[in-house]
Amino acid sequence: MTVMLNECSGQLIGWHPHPDADLEAALLSASAGALQALLRQPRVAADPYAQLRCLDRLRQLAPGNVPVLQHWQQTMLLANRPGPVWAVLSARHDDPAGQLHGDELMLVAQVAQAVGQTDTARACYQALTRQFPHSVDVWQKYVEFESPGHHPEGLEATLQDLADGAGNDYGREKALFTLASYWRRRDPQRAFVCADHAHELKWRRLGPWDKVGFLKGLAIDRQRQPQSGTGALDPGHLRPVFIVGLPRSGTTLLSSLLASHSRIGNAGEQGLLPVLARGPCRQPLADNETLRQFSRAWYLAAVADLAGDAVAVIDKLPANVQYAGLILELFPDAVLIHIRRQRLDCALSIYLHDFEYGQQYANRAQDLAAYAGAIDGHMAAIAQQAQGRCFTIDYEALVDQPETLLTPVLAALGLDWQPAMLEFWRRGTQVATYSDQQVRQPLNRQGINTWPRYRPAADAFLGSIDPDTLAAADARADTAATPLPVAPNP
Repeated sequence: MTVMLNECSGQLIGWHPHPDADLEAALLSASAGALQALLRQPRVAADPYAQLRCLDRLRQLAPGNVPVLQHWQQTMLLANRPGPVWAVLSARHDDPAGQLHGDELMLVAQVAQAVGQTDTARACYQALTRQFPHSVDVWQKYVEFESPGHHPEGLEATLQDLADGAGNDYGREKALFTLASYWRRRDPQRAFVCADHAHELKWRRLGPWDKVGFLKGLAIDRQRQPQSGTGALDPGHLRPVFIVGLPRSGTTLLSSLLASHSRIGNAGEQGLLPVLARGPCRQPLADNETLRQFSRAWYLAAVADLAGDAVAVIDKLPANVQYAGLILELFPDAVLIHIRRQRLDCALSIYLHDFEYGQQYANRAQDLAAYAGAIDGHMAAIAQQAQGRCFTIDYEALVDQPETLLTPVLAALGLDWQPAMLEFWRRGTQVATYSDQQVRQPLNRQGINTWPRYRPAADAFLGSIDPDTLAAADARADTAATPLPVAPNP
């Protein structure tokens, strides 16, 4: 393990060696100029772990280089390592809301939010709204972060003015998503109408989802051959745990529960598997054991610093569901967990959020339904190929019976249930997703059976997602509203 000292905070970053020995040697010995050149090389540009290591080393060699520091901060945050960034930022700025401006203030706000420094994040976001009162991007970040109890007076009018005065469709799209966030708890039906209009604009901007290409990718993934043979692995080997499914299905809650085990680390949402799937591992690896071993070593090196001394580490990127076959092909001892949430609840939660990239299927109800059905079928097929390594967990059952649901998963990792796992919300978990507020409170049922409150505004959407559930709910309502027959007088 390569230990790097963060000179600004004294914090140690335990990088693990890159499996490319020549590249690792360069990362440890190259000059600042050589590292700058290395960053421009195609092999490093296509390797997010090499980029991260290169930037961290360059930051140490040139501590006064502001562009390098900013690049490092952004890259670390995207790689789900906000802790070291926060250590640097907090050491440099006692009162960032009063000292900083623009992009640097936005960075501090996002990092503070990710590490649970809520008061600092709030002060920074509020300062940004004062500095840039007409920036819809600033208001969107603030409203998505803020709890309704802290919304400033007049916020609704401000957001409506942004939507009405938007100079282009993009600005109006973002303003409508921001209004949807504002109305989500106050008036769910109004929130849905705003989100619906926003998705229409987003669909016009981005175009249709490539359903054919997506299904073709799933077919290729199902051709992969799962590897087994955990007994041949080094006992100290780090075991990956992949949590997959739809966005907003409970992946953050599940990962927080599991990572509260003393022997399980949490890498958060990592974009590493898609890099392999779209690059060196585009096709099944049955005849290329060398590439399989290198890819496995590269992934594990890239998450090992986030695992600490744990025996298992979680990667909870929902979209990894489309690479489930690759996961089992690369990692002989991987555990794969598919979490599902009631379809209408989950679909509405997706639709009410503005995902920045990767969810083009969410702009049309029919596409969202097709995506959800396809990944359910895909995971069912993959689970048949690797029984004992794939688990399906329903969000609603997890909330009610966490120990019952997680004990078999822990057993597959050679671990036992720990009661302290239920205290996950006290741990100050680093969270960089829309679920940051939810996992900082105890288990609750607030996210269960939420979809009826969006009716009737969302009826057409709900009917496209799950017509049977909608029809059954209407039938029950009709039965309850029908008066009992009156018996005739004798």
